[in-house]
Amino acid sequence: MASNRRDKLPSLTMVRRIESSAPDVFQAWTQPDLIAQWLAPGSCVVNAVSIDLREGGQYCIDGNDLMGAPYQISGCYCEIVASRRIVMTWSYSGAAKGLKGPPSLVVADMRPLGDTATELTVTHEKIGTPFASDLDRYWNVQRASHSSAVHDLLAQQTAFLRPLRQSRSKRLMAR
Repeated sequence: MASNRRDKLPSLTMVRRIESSAPDVFQAWTQPDLIAQWLAPGSCVVNAVSIDLREGGQYCIDGNDLMGAPYQISGCYCEIVASRRIVMTWSYSGAAKGLKGPPSLVVADMRPLGDTATELTVTHEKIGTPFASDLDRYWNVQRASHSSAVHDLLAQQTAFLRPLRQSRSKRLMAR
């Protein structure tokens, strides 16, 4: 029988305050043209995004990494609550061996902070051991580019946006 510690896989959590409404943040996570503008760390490029936005529907993101090698992120939507929550599986295939692993789970929770701000909590769960440390490095790059990319994107669509505020927290924890 495996020990409890062995059964627990690490997860990463990032919490951000975004100066935009929850419906706008939800759209940034669910509209292919918007995802292509922000979901790539550093100088990676997203080439195509396809989404079947329904529980049980699939998504696929094709891109090129920093070295120009192709990659794909794909999965299935497990739960969708408009403007509040997205739960989806996450599988990577590409050149970054450290990002390969069994499918994991991404949970994006959006909590309205009035009409013009949202607390976005993104948790990446059930991460295989070598994958966790590489994903933590990926998130460090993504975290730096995510704020300005999402802000710029939403600012183009909504006149009332203010600059994003500093992240409240980012934790690596075992569950």
